[in-house]
Amino acid sequence: MELLNIYKDLCRNNRWYDAYCSTGENSNGKILYFLNTNYRNLWVFEAGYDVFKEIENIGRDQWIHHENHGEEKEKQHTVNMLKSKIFSRASNKYYRNKKGLAFGDMLDSDFSKEERWILIYLTILNGYFANIPNYINVRSNEIVNIMEKRGVNREKYISVLKSFIDSCDIGTEEIFMHDYLYFDSFYKEFEDIDFLQMFINAREDERKELKEYVQNQPRNREITKEETCTISYKYKSTGSYVKSTLVDNAKIQYFSLILLNNSYKNYEDFIDYALFRYNELYKNIDIDKIKSFIVDHEAVYKLIYEELFNIIQYSLNFRDEKEVNEQDVDLNEKIDDTDMYAVEKYNKVSTVLKKLAKVNSNYRCELEDFYGCQYFTSKESHKNYVEVHHLIPRAVGNDFENSIEVVENYVTLCPHCHRLVHLGEDVERKPALHNLYLKRKELLHEKGLDISEKDLKDYYLIEN
Repeated sequence: MELLNIYKDLCRNNRWYDAYCSTGENSNGKILYFLNTNYRNLWVFEAGYDVFKEIENIGRDQWIHHENHGEEKEKQHTVNMLKSKIFSRASNKYYRNKKGLAFGDMLDSDFSKEERWILIYLTILNGYFANIPNYINVRSNEIVNIMEKRGVNREKYISVLKSFIDSCDIGTEEIFMHDYLYFDSFYKEFEDIDFLQMFINAREDERKELKEYVQNQPRNREITKEETCTISYKYKSTGSYVKSTLVDNAKIQYFSLILLNNSYKNYEDFIDYALFRYNELYKNIDIDKIKSFIVDHEAVYKLIYEELFNIIQYSLNFRDEKEVNEQDVDLNEKIDDTDMYAVEKYNKVSTVLKKLAKVNSNYRCELEDFYGCQYFTSKESHKNYVEVHHLIPRAVGNDFENSIEVVENYVTLCPHCHRLVHLGEDVERKPALHNLYLKRKELLHEKGLDISEKDLKDYYLIEN
């Protein structure tokens, strides 16, 4: 069968049709988690910031509710403001952290729209969307791996992205003639049906015939599923998926793949290369002005760089640490971990807390009752060798009003159980986390850290 006939037949399959029209969470219809009905492109982070700035340090009980559906107008921005680490919260109030203040300075400057785009992109690069640290980099590489299984290597996929970005000033109707739209639309196979593979394997004239058919389909707001095809219905007028979403999908992946799979001498080298590659696409941007802003906010952007490339290792199990006097550390402070000045504070606090955690556990694994752990003697402490683990992961700490850097969140584990929790199959991780959760639930509650077992499993990316 020709490609177009296959496509028409699949469009008659309601389940297949719905899978690719949907842009909800975990659907087949969108690549990036944070681009959704409320966040159709990267610039919406500006709107989210402006909304939250208006209610900064105002209790949630005072937020304005919509008359028609009762939800607060700010609610649609809450997740992305937290997961991007632009805002933090305490006492049921949201406030700008160091990164948020830098973001506000960017909006108050006279940057063009394209200049703001690259700054927003760089600012959210270390966000933990979908509870995945450095989500944008991780997701972009996941998509490349999916493409490589279909015979499209990294260089080829990058060229598909670049070709589309180069022509993205075209009208909306013409986007249906570009290969990237079909890579974006069908990147995920549905059950045993892999339409993208069929698209890739088809002859050029078959792909052109399909594109022209889709381009000529109706997309007005009143259209029903019976009156148009899957892609056209997804892109219908007033729909949640629009051209700007498609363009930003391509741009975000493109820059992530060329920037984050590279090696750099240092932070300055990374920034120079990022701006150089962006200037290749947008000749009218002022590189010097953008770089000057980044230099003025170096503490924020250098931390983003060091987290992206794992230069900062937030491990609780370093050896040869400096001694820290407990009296010199404020264990009640919630550390603003969005710039480089936070690193020294964090290391001091964690050094004190991990020692307390080991003493409190008598140097024994907290899963010992379940796994009959074996120990060896540490030649440094002359006690059982145990490691320390954040039960609520450090990377998602911005979700919580209170600091997660408390001894109640530090659990001691033997090397075997520590690796089990991080690296084991989900069927083995689940009971381990369940037992740790039961041990710590009430202790965490007393510290204002309320979390359900389901939410804890979500943080570990374990399906319930």
